[in-house]
Amino acid sequence: MVDSEAEMLRQLVYRRLKELGIDPRQASRNSGYAVSHDTLYCILREEHRGVLKPQSAEGIAKALRIPVAQVWASVGETEPDPWIWPERYNRLELWQREIVEQVAAGFLKANEHEGSATEEGPPGVPLGK
Repeated sequence: MVDSEAEMLRQLVYRRLKELGIDPRQASRNSGYAVSHDTLYCILREEHRGVLKPQSAEGIAKALRIPVAQVWASVGETEPDPWIWPERYNRLELWQREIVEQVAAGFLKANEHEGSATEEGPPGVPLGK
């Protein structure tokens, strides 16, 4: 994100907070803490790193009660595509897809309880050793 885009994000956050009559702490609460008040304050003070992850953009959108596409547009980007499986997996039967979804849900639940996987591999399982 370049300076002009950082400024557009700052203006968006400032304008919406003013329109809603709330401060960053209330906006964070309204989002279910999907974005921290610190992140919103950093954006307002122009201290934000300038990189938005999908999760951050969604949190900002919830906090400001606007479509997430508007957040992405403010930084000159489009909303990233959701995870799309390779075409060959479309041949799976419905019951097989449900099993795959259950396995993925299990991974997510494990990540919530044990910490998420890193580039080095799953928690507690160092790779390459």
